[in-house]
Amino acid sequence: MNIRNAVKQHYFAFFAFFVLLYGFLTFVFLPLWLGVTSAPIAGHNVRDFGYMPLPVGLSFLANHPSLFLFFGYGFSPSLAGLTVAFLGWGAQGIRDIFSRLRPWGKGASRASALRAYGTIIVAVTLMLSGMLGLHYLIGGSSATNPLLGVAFSGFLITFLVGLWLNPGGVLEEIFGYRGFLLPTLLNDGVGPLKASIMIGILWVIWHMAVPFSPLLVDTRKIIADPHFWTFQLPALIGFMIVGCPALSVVMTHFYIKTGSSLSGILIHSGFNSTIISFGLSVHIGGPSFASQDSLIVFWLLTGLMAAAALLIITIYGRGLVSPEITETVSIEQNT
Repeated sequence: MNIRNAVKQHYFAFFAFFVLLYGFLTFVFLPLWLGVTSAPIAGHNVRDFGYMPLPVGLSFLANHPSLFLFFGYGFSPSLAGLTVAFLGWGAQGIRDIFSRLRPWGKGASRASALRAYGTIIVAVTLMLSGMLGLHYLIGGSSATNPLLGVAFSGFLITFLVGLWLNPGGVLEEIFGYRGFLLPTLLNDGVGPLKASIMIGILWVIWHMAVPFSPLLVDTRKIIADPHFWTFQLPALIGFMIVGCPALSVVMTHFYIKTGSSLSGILIHSGFNSTIISFGLSVHIGGPSFASQDSLIVFWLLTGLMAAAALLIITIYGRGLVSPEITETVSIEQNT
């Protein structure tokens, strides 16, 4: 069996290998080896760059090369998708990934796609509005978000960033989880619900680089802190175990409706920007990465995503179990 056939038959295993290799290498092992720490960059904690508009964050790269590692972690799912697509399908696999950047793809009508995008925009707007109100009820104006200034302007900026320019959504989804892996699973006959859970579990494991990254935390203090092992890490794992599969179900539903990875970018970016924008207090550079307040917001948003996932499964249950309606990609598995 040559490498191309092996990749085609075991594309999920290959993708999982590369996404974890690239992710942990750039976020944990290379920073440890190079001695890169969580020191502020240009007055910002490193984590802030994940919630700035992507072009703004990238503009700091020339003077702060360590940010290559930070953005490299975010891009690792897309790099894994491009790697596996090329190894398995060559140039055609790469073209197929780029073809999913059209607003609506094969198997999805323009009307269905436009309704789906409208639903996403309304949902993100409601989440941001709700978090804005919650933020001022429980936290006043002392948010850690680098975008917030005046409330209304902060809301507008966050809304735009949340939909299109949040690095987490763009870098992970454009060629990775929703650009390559999801459509390949669906095209291979894997049911949408099963595909969502598979991606969600892998997404949880990939996120486990975050609490151990020297770019975000002082790893020496964390390892020696009992509070990290007894509260913070279990709470983060619990959030991920619930939140990642739930969000994955939501994104799969809208991928089917649009046939485009753009829908995943919108949802993921909107979710990330909502988390960071209102009520989130994250300690960077110290012995902890998440405070009690931040975990409250995490779980609130996780509950929203879980409720949305259950609603979608209830209403569109047959569509999420049956693979017949999911022929929205052009990769041929047997070529």
